[in-house]
Amino acid sequence: MSTAHRPTWDPAQAKEVKSGSRQYSARDIASHTKLKFRQPGQSSSSEVSRRDLRAELLAAEAEAKEKKRKAEGRPLEAPSTKAIEGSSKGKGKEVDNEGSDEESNKRRKLLQEAIALDKHDDDSDEDKDDDEDDSDEDEEEDDTAELLRELEKIKRERAEEKARQEQEQNAKSQRDREEEIALGNPLLNLAAALGQSTPGGASVASTTGGFTVKKRWDDDLIFKNQAMGSNDKQSGQFVNDLLRTEFHNGVTALCAFGNLIVSGGSDAKVKVWDLQEDKLELVQTIDTKGRFPLDIKLACLPQSSAMLMAVAATDRVIRIFVHTKDGFTPAVNLEGHEDWIRCLAFDSSDASSNSRDTLTLASGSQDGYIRLWVFKPKAETTSKQTGLDDVLAAFEASLGDFAEGEEGGKRISNRSHVLAVRANDGSMKQFTITFDALLVGHENHVTTVSWRHIPVSGSDPASPPTLLSSSTDASLILWSPTDSPTSIWVNRQRFGDVIGAKAGGFVGALWSSNGDEVMGWGWNGCWRRWRCAKDEAGKETWTEVPAITGHNEPVKGLAWDPNRDYIITSSLDQTTRIFGPWRRPADNPTTETWHELARPQIHGYDLVAPEFINSLRFVSVGDEKVARVFDAPRGFVHTLKDDETFRERDAQPVTVPPCEGELANTTLWPEVEKLFGHGYELYALGVSHSGSVVATACKATTPEHAVVRLYDSETWRPLGEPLPGHTLTITRIAFSPDDGFIVSTSRDRTWRVYERQAEGGYKPVASEKGHARIIWDCAWTRVGGLFATAGRDKLVKVWQPTDGTHAKWKAVATIKLEEAATAIDFALVGETRHRLAVGLENGNVAIYSAPIGEPGSWSLESTVDPSLLPVEQIHRLAWRTQPNAPGESSQLAIASEEGSVRIITLAPATT
Repeated sequence: MSTAHRPTWDPAQAKEVKSGSRQYSARDIASHTKLKFRQPGQSSSSEVSRRDLRAELLAAEAEAKEKKRKAEGRPLEAPSTKAIEGSSKGKGKEVDNEGSDEESNKRRKLLQEAIALDKHDDDSDEDKDDDEDDSDEDEEEDDTAELLRELEKIKRERAEEKARQEQEQNAKSQRDREEEIALGNPLLNLAAALGQSTPGGASVASTTGGFTVKKRWDDDLIFKNQAMGSNDKQSGQFVNDLLRTEFHNGVTALCAFGNLIVSGGSDAKVKVWDLQEDKLELVQTIDTKGRFPLDIKLACLPQSSAMLMAVAATDRVIRIFVHTKDGFTPAVNLEGHEDWIRCLAFDSSDASSNSRDTLTLASGSQDGYIRLWVFKPKAETTSKQTGLDDVLAAFEASLGDFAEGEEGGKRISNRSHVLAVRANDGSMKQFTITFDALLVGHENHVTTVSWRHIPVSGSDPASPPTLLSSSTDASLILWSPTDSPTSIWVNRQRFGDVIGAKAGGFVGALWSSNGDEVMGWGWNGCWRRWRCAKDEAGKETWTEVPAITGHNEPVKGLAWDPNRDYIITSSLDQTTRIFGPWRRPADNPTTETWHELARPQIHGYDLVAPEFINSLRFVSVGDEKVARVFDAPRGFVHTLKDDETFRERDAQPVTVPPCEGELANTTLWPEVEKLFGHGYELYALGVSHSGSVVATACKATTPEHAVVRLYDSETWRPLGEPLPGHTLTITRIAFSPDDGFIVSTSRDRTWRVYERQAEGGYKPVASEKGHARIIWDCAWTRVGGLFATAGRDKLVKVWQPTDGTHAKWKAVATIKLEEAATAIDFALVGETRHRLAVGLENGNVAIYSAPIGEPGSWSLESTVDPSLLPVEQIHRLAWRTQPNAPGESSQLAIASEEGSVRIITLAPATT
């Protein structure tokens, strides 16, 4: 991962250059280096000199005056002699230049004659008599009246035409609208959709031919928004045809009670299934009105066989359903919580509880509160009522009265509800639901509530009920009522600490089968467990004991310590963990279990490979450009036992393995060194068997970065030059048993061998493109100088040198597999045979063996039982040979994509 996004506190500084900087910016370069000249048609100086600008100006003024005169309706004016002469002179010159003098003279002559005629007409008009003026005025008045009448007629005709056009447009719009309705939704106009004739005899949909839809009826915006998230395209996933319409989109809640299984899904449905022998049948589907069910619980009502179902969904109410002959029917809604209700629990989970007098329902919500609701048979009211309070109580009780044969539920107050159910004998029985207590103690969402149904061994079966609750505030609380008459619920015991809060708190919690242990699990996959011990006085004491731990993301790397006492693993959950065997107390020393002994590294990057330098120092690489070195603290030494190395340090073994809280905080190893040099995220790591050399490789797409860098573990300085040869990412680095050679494999489908030099470094000596696909792993045999490579081409090849210089190698054996090989490792069986473990992409492991003197005679020794193996790709294999074990048994550690680390023991091989 690049570190360019990380902040730095060192400002940028310029470099010192003796001869002066020769760098310059592209913006400092001149943009235009040539002068531009006017081209023909761009008013060049020669063109301007040939133009008569005065004549053009006079002509433009004359044209403007003529336009103004015509607009005002004035008669034509005689131009001045000077203007005419200037105009004639200008025009004559222009015509001479063009060669058209004759045409210009004709136009000038006609213009002079027109001016003379206009002047003569004006003189004759002035000589008319005054009598004629009176007659002209009368005629003008008549003409004006006629013009006004004609104008009114035109206006009237235009208004009528406009009205007619608007009427036609409205009629056309109405017809189009009716046609859209008929064509768009067949249910609104079946006659039009079916093409049937109207009463007038015309076919409404004759042009459509039936249900042909020109425009979808749901094309309006309101329908578009409702269907925006729908996807009509069929998915390519497998669908069980027998239950095609019965599946949930995603299961969010599940509950089993007798033969009934009730499930809730993200499709806002609650489905009831009936399980008979091997057949599962859907008997009822309940719609929760868009609310996703988060928890479902079933129980029997007290003193009755009637079944009850409580549903908590993504709202603030608890839905109570009663089982009738028609299935589960809604009865009442219990309100009170201020946020979503995450969990429910009845204090009875079997049908035998119907002999109890009451039934208690606990509900936990995201508001941080727990509410208790009590179900019990409704008491008979007395006929005599005395006092106002009794009258009010009787009135309130009458609100819950049911008519004969009526079933369901009614709410009679904020704290009380009434249920009516039909018994097996047909009689009606009523129950009340009362809000009993509010438990306040958690500071965040309540994720689980669970009742302890089975009392602790040796305790009184009539002991008070105990409720367990978990929360995202990283706490577990045990609640129980006091012995006082008021029966106030109090916090009896509180578990957890701030450690869980860092990881998101507890997702859930539960009781052990006998009720003497409590277990909770968090968001990061960790478990925590507490055990109850009771003294003679009956006082309970709870102590934390080791629980299940492990990675929660794919495990990419593992390595045994040099003494094969414990194993270190790295995972994409950004942690490295050390697992080791733990022997029971002295009364049973043969019992041995594996536990997480330390969590030495909790990082911010995904971790891909760890390797031990010695028993108390390791190096790890992850999705970053540096390798990190860690040393063991004294606390880890005290955790180990039965090892001579640590006895010399006066180590005092602890009595129990560390718990989750200690692993997350007190078992970290201090970082002592960082190894730099690579330009991209590290991918491969190798350490020599002597622990003196560390080899690393990073992700690469060019030969420049596809190199192996070596470091001296004493000085932590680079050892020699980087080892070149590959062109893509190096996937594995392995040292030979005597550290004389290094073999590396790459995504470029080649392997390369490097030989140690006298001065301490290594140099390339051989290479080969041995596979047709990516080579994932390589390993050396314990003796004999052989190594093997495993590739995606479903082949494992064993290589042997052909000469003493190790410059040429040949494949002496090729093992064909059913799946791609992703991990391999060699072991030595006695002094006569090699043993090879091969991990496949589908999670299987095959064991091959060959005599030491016959490297080409490999045969399948055994196939590990799939039930002992992971179900996803295997990333690393590592043998742990037991020198003191009877026969030839060995242990094999497996790291896989599913996040598990498995150690299996192989029986002695048959000869």
